Amino acid sequence: FFFFFSFFFFFFFFFFFFFFFFFFFNQFDHRNSYKFLKIKRQQNQH
Repeated sequence: FFFFFSFFFFFFFFFFFFFFFFFFFNQFDHRNSYKFLKIKRQQNQH
């Protein structure tokens, strides 16, 4: 029972961390997406 509870807690923590990281990365990507695309275009042209 204790093993099952710790496994469930670990899975829940991992899922929450993954969701938070994905949300934060998404917000950060929206702000710098245009700059990143411009840099990629300049690298492809040269």
